[in-house]
Amino acid sequence: MAGDYTRRTYEDGEMIFEDGDRAGEAYLINSGNVRIFKMDGREINEIDLIGPGDIFGEMGVISDMNRMASAVAVGRTELNCCQRRELKRRVDALDEDMRDALRFLIVYCQEFLPFELMPNRPKNPETVKRDTIAYHLVKSSKKPGELDRLDVFLRGLYRVLVGYTERRLPPGFDPEA
Repeated sequence: MAGDYTRRTYEDGEMIFEDGDRAGEAYLINSGNVRIFKMDGREINEIDLIGPGDIFGEMGVISDMNRMASAVAVGRTELNCCQRRELKRRVDALDEDMRDALRFLIVYCQEFLPFELMPNRPKNPETVKRDTIAYHLVKSSKKPGELDRLDVFLRGLYRVLVGYTERRLPPGFDPEA
């Protein structure tokens, strides 16, 4: 399954997607670079410059949202593309533990997507339980070899979701302390 993603090549300056576009797929950079940016009137505000091995466009796909920024190729850029339906099929095909972990991280990130929610998060037993599960998934993802059973795209997605999850956990949260 690792090699059958759709491959696309973009030339320098070619637009991959624009802010507000419908999000139908996520991307893994094989070669080249991608500039992620937002337009503020006539001014370009660069958000990030990413390169080989990086994944982008994933939140629009897993959250069924429109694009929140634009992406343009910097130099000749080759991407692996994964449509929402293909991503779901690949997640469904995982073993139960990994499938449940990935699904949990997706839902957790969706629910706490706006950073503004963090100070206002409910401190009820259900939220603490979910934060505890998220904490342990983040911790276990750092063990050597833990993500080796995933193909390159899902491994990258898992790492991105772990990064989002770390930022969404309450500051200093440690259920083991």
